[in-house]
Amino acid sequence: MTDNSAPGNIFSVTAKLKLSQVAVETEDVLKQILQRIPAWEKYTGSAILYDYDDVAPLNPKDCPRFEYPKDGPKSKRDPGTRIIVFNEDSLQLALTISRLRGSITTVGEQTEDDADHHLSNEDAATSVRRLSINDTAEEYDRPKAPPKPVLVLNFASDTTPGGRWREGVMGQEAELCYRTSLSRSLSPAYYPLKLLSAIYSPKVFLIRGPHAGREGGHHLCFRSSVASTPPPTCPLAKKINPKPGAFQPDEFPVVSVISVAAIRDPCVTPDGTYQHGHDKNIMKYKIRLMLRIAAKHGHTMLILGALGCGSFHNPPKDVAKAFLEVLKEQEFRGGWWDYLVFAVMDNVRESETSNVFTGNYYHFMNELDGEIV
Repeated sequence: MTDNSAPGNIFSVTAKLKLSQVAVETEDVLKQILQRIPAWEKYTGSAILYDYDDVAPLNPKDCPRFEYPKDGPKSKRDPGTRIIVFNEDSLQLALTISRLRGSITTVGEQTEDDADHHLSNEDAATSVRRLSINDTAEEYDRPKAPPKPVLVLNFASDTTPGGRWREGVMGQEAELCYRTSLSRSLSPAYYPLKLLSAIYSPKVFLIRGPHAGREGGHHLCFRSSVASTPPPTCPLAKKINPKPGAFQPDEFPVVSVISVAAIRDPCVTPDGTYQHGHDKNIMKYKIRLMLRIAAKHGHTMLILGALGCGSFHNPPKDVAKAFLEVLKEQEFRGGWWDYLVFAVMDNVRESETSNVFTGNYYHFMNELDGEIV
């Protein structure tokens, strides 16, 4: 997603106004929730700012050595992870992956999740089948401790916490802020972000469904003084408190978020690559940093994406290649990740009637999907 609004575009102005109202409502609702669970104020407002030199390279002795089936679900398994690329929203994928693991991390204790995890762009059954590609028909050994929350990559602004989300812009970072408590952990003291830095937010809880279109979406996932009954596509539709005016804070799903800013407006060649090699190298350093932070904090379920390929105008094919080149470095190979998923939402098609995508999803699908790391 990018901020595609244009001056003088009446619909865009209207859409931005509606989203700015969503932002105000989100901040108000978060305050109400934290009044009910004041102990969570310190978690939602906490984050760690890392510089590249702060995080040591991974020690291969610490690798959990997750395995994947080489030739089908019942075949021999080798250490490694198969990358999967989706044309999908990162938060919806986070919920789906949590469901596949049998539980969702919530503000309260981990509980069995029976919510309807609606996937807007891909058929839900297809998504679950693709995500299950690393599993066998029978159970195999996995870590006994409950897994850390799914870690979601935030395509951060390097200058402004939340990327001007309060102004009603559309973008991946803004979408995370509209739907979760992420904004409370992005301290202005961290900005402007240094070139090789990242913000790690360990506990971010989700309160809204996805943006279903310019005329709707972002439904609150519970009843309150400012919310009506959520639609069945809301991830918490089956677990809300039926009494108006009451919250169920212990049921809000939790993810972790790592915020990384791409470089802005790099020079790009006509064939869609970085014109200057050092720009691609900077991107690779950023990728190494996010992977090291993920492993340092014990995250084995990662949702990454087309970092910088929207309003920052990085070349998607080269960014996808940079991800793959880093992931295939010896440091990151051999089974560090249970799930390694790229959420790349795309609406660019060959023609109005075509089902063939030609934008970011096309490049990430071609370069990354099915690769083993």
